[in-house]
Amino acid sequence: MLSTCMTTPAKHDALPRHLPDSPVTVDCDSLVVHDIPSMELDVRGGAVQFTTATTFTFPLTYGGSALPKDSGPPIGMAMNHVTVQVADATTPKRRRSRVRKFSHLERIELLKAAEISPRHIAAYCAEAVEIRASRAKTLRYLKRRMSGDLEDCEDDDSVEPTTTTTLVEHKRRRMYIPALSELLD
Repeated sequence: MLSTCMTTPAKHDALPRHLPDSPVTVDCDSLVVHDIPSMELDVRGGAVQFTTATTFTFPLTYGGSALPKDSGPPIGMAMNHVTVQVADATTPKRRRSRVRKFSHLERIELLKAAEISPRHIAAYCAEAVEIRASRAKTLRYLKRRMSGDLEDCEDDDSVEPTTTTTLVEHKRRRMYIPALSELLD
């Protein structure tokens, strides 16, 4: 038997009337716990079933994702979605997929097709290279610090990276470029 005090629409009659449907704060000491036999958990299984699937479609934008690990500018999702689709998910569909990652050349081609000037594309790539170099320098510094080799190092990599300066210099703005979204439609 499982004791619970969850409020669900199906079992709302079994709970006291003074409990709110979605409480902002809950005083756990004053709640009365009721036994709801039909809500007992099956400890053998580990599956969850969903009844609806909501898909949000986001346009592409420069600065909309994390910096790619290998190369190229950060092209990803915009902050706000443009469409919402709700689908019934009661019938099981065994479709698993991965998020597609753009290669360096695909990123450059997307920016060219969106009529971004070559000068700006080069600036985006240079900024990405600079951020990667800063990250690598920080990793080298942290490894040396962990191993205790900082006193022996004389090169500029041993200097502690200034995190606040790096964050301010490399803070990218998201730019919505409509042509990027149109290319993938």
